[in-house]
Amino acid sequence: MFASIKHTWQHSARAPWKPLHELSDRLRPQLVVNSSAEQSGCDVTYLGVRDGLQHVLPFFENARTPVVGPTSGRSQGKQADQGGDLTVVGGFTPDGEDELGTLAFCSPMRVHYRVAVPDTAAEVLPRMNKKDRERVRSGRRKGGWRLRVVEGATATGEELEFFLSRMHLPTMASRHGDWVRSEHDEVAEFLFSNGQIFFLDADTGPVAAVLCHWGPDGELILRLAGVLDGDQRHYRSSAQLGLYVAVLEWAAEHGVRVAEFSGSRPFISEGLFQFKRKLRPRIVLPDNHFHDKRIAVYVRRDTPAVRDLLVANPVISVAPDDSLQVLYFHDQEREPRTDMSWQADGIAGSAYADLDQLLGSDGPADEPAARPAAEPAAGAADEPADEPADEPVSS
Repeated sequence: MFASIKHTWQHSARAPWKPLHELSDRLRPQLVVNSSAEQSGCDVTYLGVRDGLQHVLPFFENARTPVVGPTSGRSQGKQADQGGDLTVVGGFTPDGEDELGTLAFCSPMRVHYRVAVPDTAAEVLPRMNKKDRERVRSGRRKGGWRLRVVEGATATGEELEFFLSRMHLPTMASRHGDWVRSEHDEVAEFLFSNGQIFFLDADTGPVAAVLCHWGPDGELILRLAGVLDGDQRHYRSSAQLGLYVAVLEWAAEHGVRVAEFSGSRPFISEGLFQFKRKLRPRIVLPDNHFHDKRIAVYVRRDTPAVRDLLVANPVISVAPDDSLQVLYFHDQEREPRTDMSWQADGIAGSAYADLDQLLGSDGPADEPAARPAAEPAAGAADEPADEPADEPVSS
C-alpha cells in the first residue's frame, strides 16, 4: 500500500494527487543551497523546490566541472549567498526577480519523451537512421539479440532481484556516482506487479533490460533501465538501443499505441536527450506535478566560466504558452553549439541568444535577445550521439 501511494504521489497526473502535490510544493519553504567549485568563477546558488536537488543543481555542478573543477562545498541556509555567479530558481512559473541578476533563460524542469507506436513491428526499425539500423541488425545477427518478456503477475522475485542488483542499480551508480536516483525496492515491486521486465538476451546471456508498467490510458511506460553490471561495453554495442527497438516492436504487435520513455532535464547537451531522440519521440511537458515547474537561470556575475557553461549547454526553453524552443548561447569569442542537434516533434524551432548583448555594457536585459538560429549541418539531426539509455526516473 505504501509503495502504491508513494508512486502515485510522485507520478500521477490526475486529481487529487497532482493538485495536492503542487499545493504541497507551493506551501513548503524554498530551499536555499549555495554550491562552490574548486576555482572561482561559477559558484551557483539554488533557490526553490526540493525536486531541484535531484534534477537541477547536480546538472550545473557537473556542467561547470570542466571549467572550474569539481564541487568543493555546499552550504544550506535561509538566505542566498550574495557572492554567487549564477542563481538558479527551481519552481513554478517565476515572476520578475531583477535582484537575482540578468535572466538568461526559463526552461521546463523536466521534459518527457512520448513515442507513437506504429501499426506493425516491421515499421519500427525503418524509422531509425541508417547507422542505428545497421547497429541493431548487426547485434541481432552477430550477437544473437532477442527479446525476453517476464510478466510481473506470474514471475518469481528472482527476475526482479537480478534486474535491480545486476542491471539497474549498477548502471545508475556508474552514471551518477554519489547522486544515484532511483525508486525504492518496494516501489519497483509495485511497478513490476502491474507490468513486466523486458530483457535483451544475447548469446552470452542478458545484456540489457527495462522495467515497464501500464499507464491509466493503456500507454506502456518505460520506468527503470540498465545494462549488465553497468558495463560501458554494452552501451558501445548499442544493446540499449537494440532493447528499445525490440520493445517498440513488441508494443506494435500487442496493439499498444503510445510508449512513454520517461524524462530528462531540458539540456540537449545531455547524452540522454540525444539518445532518446533516436527513437523519434514527441518532446512534451510532463503530465504530472512537473508540468508547471520551471528552471529560471539568472546571471549575477558575468565571468568567462559562466559564459562557457551557457554556451556549452543549449537548453529547451519554454514560452508562456508552453511552446518549446531550443536556445543556443554565443558571443564574439564562442560559437553557438549548433553541432548539437535538436530536431524532434514538439520542439517548435531554435534561436540564438547573444551573450554580449544580454550581459554587455548596455546593462542587464529582462530577456535574452534572440534571433532565428541557423540549422545544424546537413545530416547532424540523423546522427545523435551514442549514450547510455534511461536515467532513473522520478518525473
